[in-house]
Order: sequence, then C-alpha cells, then structure tokens
Amino acid sequence: MTKKKKNNVPIALRIISFLFPKLEIISPFLANRLAVQLFHRPFRFKPTIPEKKAAEQAEKFKIKINKKNIQVYTWGEGKPVLMVHGWSGRGTQFRKFIKPFNDHGLKVIAIDGPAHGKSEGSSAHAREFVETVVKLQEVYGEFESLIGHSFGGVVNINCVHYGVAVKKLILIASPTIAEDIIADFLEKINASAERGLYFKQWLFRKNGVHFEDASIYALADQIPDIPILVIHDEEDRDVPIHHAEVLKGKLPHIELYKTKGLGHLRILKDKAVINKCVDFIIGESSPEIEIQSSDAESRF
Repeated sequence: MTKKKKNNVPIALRIISFLFPKLEIISPFLANRLAVQLFHRPFRFKPTIPEKKAAEQAEKFKIKINKKNIQVYTWGEGKPVLMVHGWSGRGTQFRKFIKPFNDHGLKVIAIDGPAHGKSEGSSAHAREFVETVVKLQEVYGEFESLIGHSFGGVVNINCVHYGVAVKKLILIASPTIAEDIIADFLEKINASAERGLYFKQWLFRKNGVHFEDASIYALADQIPDIPILVIHDEEDRDVPIHHAEVLKGKLPHIELYKTKGLGHLRILKDKAVINKCVDFIIGESSPEIEIQSSDAESRF
C-alpha cells in the first residue's frame, strides 16, 4: 500500500483494522457479528464544492425505501439515464456527465443510495439499491441506460436480472468476482478467512441467495440480450482490471473500453470516458476493445 493510498483510508477504518484481529482472538462470535455490520455500513464522505453546485442546480425529490428517505437528483430533459454510484459514494460524483448528456437529449437521474449522501440510514444492502431503481422505473418507465460505477455496476446487473427495463447497460470500474469482493473487504478490516466464511453463510440465511450468485460474473449471461459497455482503468487499485477482463472472457460480445492513468475515481471525470458513454447510448456499439490514454485529473 502506497503512502498516498493509505492516507485516503478513513481513520475509523484504520482503527478497525488495528483492533479487529484482537477481537477475533477474544471473541470470534463478536468478530463475526461486527464483520457483518461493517460490510453493510458505508462511510459518508463530504461532497466537493463542484458537487455541491451540481446538487444546487438539480431538481430534487425523495422516495421512501424501507422507511428510509432516498435522495434523487435530476438534470435536464429527454430520454432517462439512471446513474448509480459506488459504495460510500454519492450521486453527484457523476456531475461531469450532466452537460454532455443533456446536450444529447438525455435526462440525467442520479441517487444517493440508502445510507449514502443525503439519504437516510446507517446501513445498506444491495437489495435496497435495487428496490430504489425499481421504484424510479415506476416514475420514468424504460431507461435508455443504467450506468453504474463500482458497486453501482453490481446493483444494475441485479436490477436487469430482476426485470428492470433498460436498453443498454454501462459498467464503470465495477467488481465482477464475488470472492475478490469478500477478500478485499477482509483485507480492509484485517480479518481472517473464517470471518469471510461466516459472512457468506449469514448472507445465504438472510437472503436465500449465495453471495457469488448475485455477482456480475454469475448474472451477466442470465440477463436479457442487451448491449453492455464495460469501462475500466488498467491502473485501478481498488478494483483491478482483471475483473473486467474475466467478464470479457466469459462474454466476448460485450464492449470493453480500457483507460490508463485514471484509477478508480478519476475515471468519472474523464472527457473521453464520458463521450464514450454518450456515443454508446445514442449510437451503435462495437465489440472491439479500445484503449484510451487520458491525462489524469485530480480526485474528487
């Protein structure tokens, strides 16, 4: 872990990763319980000044999901495109998409997911995100596209799997492999493999679905035959590029667009990436792999 990456880790997570191994020794039972709670509890990061301006310019309303008020933002008019942020993210992280999409007749819709941003709650589950998207479809009808960043891509695959109507799907820096998602979580809190085993068993008892069966890799070939664009940076440290490459290997017909030097978050601010999304939505997609190098911008 580089010094820069370490400095981006919330101090609460650093404390947890220091104390968690000790809790495992003292009480494996409590460690199991805590691991489950931590997995469903996002961090809330403050929006940047440009994000705040984007929020001020949006039309805003709230919908209720499981007794939580969920913040919804919309910009412009036209065919609806819904954007779903990643874990511990915010809807306004898509602010750079607004003008280019509006200029091409696309209405931008974004949410602060449950327990994220301006929405209520202290914990969240992918199912609540899916329920949010389903509720919004009742308002807007078929989406021109669903765009998901990171965890948002997992949400959107599950949305389509469960019947949300959408013409095209875009996954940006999204994790596709369930085991890697769990391994990354265990590494973050400095937990042992036993906690991961318990966690998977708990999820199955709670939801009746194995964790791996709800992953992008598992569901991708079970969803309707719609065009899919996968965008991923070769230097993404949070979700390595092999997540996209493995998916491409399973489904050769998807379009894989690689970038370099953008990492996990700057990819949402890159003009070439945003233009690629616009072209994919309003034009015809190609199955060819494209590699795009871009100048790195500052992080959110």
